[in-house]
Amino acid sequence: MRGPSAEASEAAVHDSFIAVPNAIGATFGLIQLALIQIYPAKKDVSRGAAPQQAAAAAPEQEPLLAEGRGDGAA
Repeated sequence: MRGPSAEASEAAVHDSFIAVPNAIGATFGLIQLALIQIYPAKKDVSRGAAPQQAAAAAPEQEPLLAEGRGDGAA
């Protein structure tokens, strides 16, 4: 015995307004996975460094924030 939801999902499989965007999305997803495999993200050099070295490489405060608070309370 099949319910109305089974019939609706079966009709959606053959609906081109659903199938075409899904096929396009799946294609783009496969392209993205292939590109990730071909061009992996660069390794972060500071992650392998000791904590003191990483802290020394990072600035104490952002330059714009170091000039003043920016809210008029200087």
